[in-house]
Amino acid sequence: MSGTLEANLFYNDFRALLSQNEELFGPWSGVIFRSVSPQYARPGDILSGYGSYQAGGRWNAPGIYAIYGSLEPGLAADESFNFLLQHFGWQNRDIPPRMLVGIRASLRVVLDLTDPAHVHTLLDLEELLLEDWRKTNGERKESRSQALGRAVTDLAEGILTPSRIRNGKNLVIYPRRLKSGARSKFWARINCPSSALLHVYMLAQWKFRRSLLHGKGNPKKGGYR
Repeated sequence: MSGTLEANLFYNDFRALLSQNEELFGPWSGVIFRSVSPQYARPGDILSGYGSYQAGGRWNAPGIYAIYGSLEPGLAADESFNFLLQHFGWQNRDIPPRMLVGIRASLRVVLDLTDPAHVHTLLDLEELLLEDWRKTNGERKESRSQALGRAVTDLAEGILTPSRIRNGKNLVIYPRRLKSGARSKFWARINCPSSALLHVYMLAQWKFRRSLLHGKGNPKKGGYR
């Protein structure tokens, strides 16, 4: 982990817990979606994880590369819209155009936090999803959810997790932890092993409008991821 934050003491507990419960891990293959600024819509930027490396995220402290995506395009839009409104305090008229992109990935080892039969008896998932990780980082400390993410990077390539803002699932990929055999078709190579390739394609570009606040895409209150 980056030396800028004080390490969370739960990291060792998470590391031991995950090592002893292999049933929490499994392969994952499919398409995830991201809403990105056209300025950063190049495949190399989309798949670098550099933005999360700099700023951190719910499942990664600054200093760890991570790619955040949603299993539904609508959820990706909601997550992004909610983040921009809540974190920056923007009005919807301030939101610039966004690009919706798809990433096809085939991963060998992913921690699945969406199966209540396993997770609820081992982890306090609700607390991890509700934790104000930005506030904790502002105190120069690693959050509990980030400590879990750091433990996952020792063992796996990503985390499948429920969305915090509404029903749906998100996938976090740690691009620097892709294992041999993780592969997919691709249109653009990135800085990862040749046996661990990701595929990116552009779906649509749109400007968020007020209708999103009142229609199907209505983002619920909450933090990004």
